[in-house]
Amino acid sequence: MNLKIQIISSIVSLIYGYIFSCLVNINYKFLFSKVLWFKIIITIVFIIDCGLLYFIIIKHINNGYIHYYLYIMITIGFSLGYVKTKSLRELTTTIYNKLKIKSKT
Repeated sequence: MNLKIQIISSIVSLIYGYIFSCLVNINYKFLFSKVLWFKIIITIVFIIDCGLLYFIIIKHINNGYIHYYLYIMITIGFSLGYVKTKSLRELTTTIYNKLKIKSKT
């Protein structure tokens, strides 16, 4: 792999980590539900979907070669995104609660 492809892969992995963090914060209410079977199903589907999406993206960029520094970039992107998008969790919880109240009436 040449340097240009490595840099592109690293940037895409960083952006993917940020997006993954956003998705985790948006789906927080479902991923950490109190109903065990629902939590297990949602978590499995969520992780498989996100993992397959990442591997498809990496396959198009560098023929599917995954190096340890790509995982480091995903972790850095996730950490940065988690701090920045934590407010999304509160927003989605508020919207979820409003929808739940409206459906009861």
